[in-house]
Amino acid sequence: MNLWRQKIDFNLPGELRPIVEWIYRAEEVLARGLNFDPATLVPDENLQRFTQLHKEHVTIFTEKETIATKFQRLKRDPSIVNQQVAIEHLNSLDERLNIIIVSSDERGHYLDFEQIHWKVQIHFAQLEHIMEILNKKQGNLAQTEQLFQEYKRKIHDEKIIATIEGLLPELTRKAQNYGQLRKKDDQTSKGFNAYCECVRKTLKSAALDLKTKEHMLQETLDNWKVYLSSYD
Repeated sequence: MNLWRQKIDFNLPGELRPIVEWIYRAEEVLARGLNFDPATLVPDENLQRFTQLHKEHVTIFTEKETIATKFQRLKRDPSIVNQQVAIEHLNSLDERLNIIIVSSDERGHYLDFEQIHWKVQIHFAQLEHIMEILNKKQGNLAQTEQLFQEYKRKIHDEKIIATIEGLLPELTRKAQNYGQLRKKDDQTSKGFNAYCECVRKTLKSAALDLKTKEHMLQETLDNWKVYLSSYD
């Protein structure tokens, strides 16, 4: 049945032929899904994969409105309707186009969110790493100084917290954009919103925790210096 329909579709005349070819390309992309498991990759790899998917998506679907407008014009052309192409065939193509437009909107907003999501995760991974280091036993003076320098480099120089805070409004906006779609996956939408809330809560607790650890490190360094100076 599909081969028969495809043969008929690709034999359509004039301007309908490239429209049909685009419909098939679009349907193929929308049916493809993800060809990787984000849970098995590090944030940098996921960002790279989703960025590539988003570029591919934009390349194909940026002309969807133009395609749809051109098709509607041809569908109303009396020299085509029931003359060159049966109205039933045109209605079938129209239905497929509508499905593509709605589905591509959902996919586009999904990929849009995932890009910013993995940008945030890259910095979150760094934040988790520095928190893990800070929770370890501090050791001697040299080790404590090294730890303090690492803390200052990540938090004050590279500004991990500030970077995540800067990405949060865009993350929230893209989650909201997805949630406002007429057709969407409700579980995905809930997951996006939950992630945004998790980021907000984590930032709030991390900021307080890091400030406490900074004071503790400074105090430990001072104590080490006092202790060692007593032996000079």
